[in-house]
Amino acid sequence: MESPFLSVVLNTARPGFTMHGRKDVHHFNQTLQSLAAQTYRNFELIISDTIYDIRGFDWSKVGYPGYSVFHVPVTHSLSKNMGYSSISATKNNGIMFSSGKMLFFLDDCSELPSNLLDIIVREYQTKKVFTNAMFIKKIGNELNGRDCRWDILERAGVDSLTNKTDVYGYMSFSMDAALKIGAFDEILDHGRQLDDVDIGKRLVLAGYKIAINKQAFVYEQEHSNESFCGEKGITFKTDIKCNGPIVYLKYERRRGEDRIKANHRGFTGEEIGLLRPCYKLAGETCVASGRGCCMIQNKAAYMQHPDCDIYIANPPIFNLANERQIRLSQKNNYRVK
Repeated sequence: MESPFLSVVLNTARPGFTMHGRKDVHHFNQTLQSLAAQTYRNFELIISDTIYDIRGFDWSKVGYPGYSVFHVPVTHSLSKNMGYSSISATKNNGIMFSSGKMLFFLDDCSELPSNLLDIIVREYQTKKVFTNAMFIKKIGNELNGRDCRWDILERAGVDSLTNKTDVYGYMSFSMDAALKIGAFDEILDHGRQLDDVDIGKRLVLAGYKIAINKQAFVYEQEHSNESFCGEKGITFKTDIKCNGPIVYLKYERRRGEDRIKANHRGFTGEEIGLLRPCYKLAGETCVASGRGCCMIQNKAAYMQHPDCDIYIANPPIFNLANERQIRLSQKNNYRVK
């Protein structure tokens, strides 16, 4: 069977979905249905699920005509095994199971306009750009705000911009690019986000073009934090480190190929010494101060938690291409439809 051109990766760790305005809707339904309505059809859906082993969901009750669905577990992540939600590892796991030449990432609270996949594929094939979809927030059927990149386009007076590195989660890039840069950096797991910012910077450093435009967006349903953990007895540990110093260190201190690759080596003793004492990296200004810093009980989270010691001593080091070949050989075991 010929592989699809596009793999849609939906990363999830959410046991339930307390949506504001849609509390009785299962959190996969609207995404599956909006994918079924896409005008572009040559795609597959990979649901990369951190809580795969306890996902009590009857797939036979959900309709998903016209495309293949694979529901896959995350098995390679130390961070996940330590009890964290592990966004980077869950996304990388989705890549490992993907057969497409192109990748597009979704959160589990999203609804796609019917032409979105068509735009993403067309923009790549005609302009060689990786479209990063913007989002509009919704509560039920009511609009409830949008992300700040709409303002960037409006201030510039244009419908699209290229080589913006301020990417968010609804991003696309080629499989070749993922393999070249090592995809998402899993050292950022169990920390304050920045996985999307990090990979956007590395893609541009590696010579790829990222684009935003007004035609490419998703609707994101507002949801409460309680829907992320606590239901069915599932609780993830609170993020315990600030990722700002790691991102800063990589782009200000590392050089060459070492700057664009992820999951290929750990930290040197000198780098660990810079990370440990303070998020300002021994007096320098942190690029992720303010909103980017992880706060626990109103105190900045540095690299001083015992779990950080374990993680820094055992960093995620692996070859994405090799791991992908292993997962692809197992893929049909996880086919839903």
